[in-house]
Amino acid sequence: MLTVTPRFLAALTNSHSPAGHVDAHQGATLLLADVPYQDGTVTADRGSDVRYSLNLTVADLALLPFDTGDPLAPYGQTLRVFQGITYTDGSQETVPCGVHVITNVTGDRDTGPVTVTAKGQEVVLQAAKFIDSWDTRGYSSHLDAISAAVLDVMPAAVIIDRTTHDRAPAYRVWKTGDDRWAACRELAKAIGAEAYFDAGGSLVVADLPPAPADATPAWDVAAGPGGVQISASWGLTSDGLYNGVRASGQNSTDNVAPVSDLVVDTDPTSPTRWGGPLGRRLLLYESPLLYTVGDCTVAAESLLRDALGMHTDVDLAAVPNPALEPGDCVRTVYADGTRTLHIVQSLNIPLAGGPFTIKTLSTAPAPET
Repeated sequence: MLTVTPRFLAALTNSHSPAGHVDAHQGATLLLADVPYQDGTVTADRGSDVRYSLNLTVADLALLPFDTGDPLAPYGQTLRVFQGITYTDGSQETVPCGVHVITNVTGDRDTGPVTVTAKGQEVVLQAAKFIDSWDTRGYSSHLDAISAAVLDVMPAAVIIDRTTHDRAPAYRVWKTGDDRWAACRELAKAIGAEAYFDAGGSLVVADLPPAPADATPAWDVAAGPGGVQISASWGLTSDGLYNGVRASGQNSTDNVAPVSDLVVDTDPTSPTRWGGPLGRRLLLYESPLLYTVGDCTVAAESLLRDALGMHTDVDLAAVPNPALEPGDCVRTVYADGTRTLHIVQSLNIPLAGGPFTIKTLSTAPAPET
């Protein structure tokens, strides 16, 4: 979760009102502060190629762009979104909710409104395909390779390392025209990590989130008096559930089989144990970036954390908390007292009222505290 004061989370369960603003930039230049929007939603989704995206509705027809330098024109302009709380004493506390590249603007020239679609900075890298072939030679770590691929086209990017299993990458070549962002994600995945642009606009390379049972909850989504939960739907699914992962790579030595490793759920008490009631549900992952058995083990263990456990279709509606991020753990307390832990998969942040929704894909019983 984004850094906020203790007062912020406490206020979510008490009287407060929303606060926020959207600023239009082109590079480091502020084009327009406080874009006068009437509605909007920020979506943050771990499962998407672009983690943060924005839909914004603006009533002022004067902001319908006709020139490449206009604040809402889709020529490199970005929208920086901030949302938070106005406390009862009138002071405010806000957090960033993404740096969004404007990709599309439409509106009736006579009646409006102006509708803006914007997406996270991943789209810059997706568009900047490799001009020439590019490979991993000479890089001391996967992070170094990712950094080089990003800084080549985004020299001002801030890159944050939150990995624990990095190493020198195996030799891998991408050809002219290949997707630069896909290459960055592949490099991250090979070390059990994910790459994304965070709410503040920095590129983060981080280990995959832990399983819910091993995670520390960042926020309680509780029903009843003093809670923030508005509604909760619950469903169970076996879609996307695997209890074993075989990760395979390649070996540069002639006549030697490619390296691989199989990691399975070995807990004899687990309902998802390998060969148990669910049988053997195997996920296969192959990458030339996996060069040793140890590389395969790290990748398989990380992928198994995401694929294992009781898969739930849980949709929560709650008091808006714009500091929450995909990958955070939330503890849900239902009206009957049941407590569960969830890893956030996606969330929708309303900018002008409306539901704050959270979707999770895995769960575990929450210990009593």
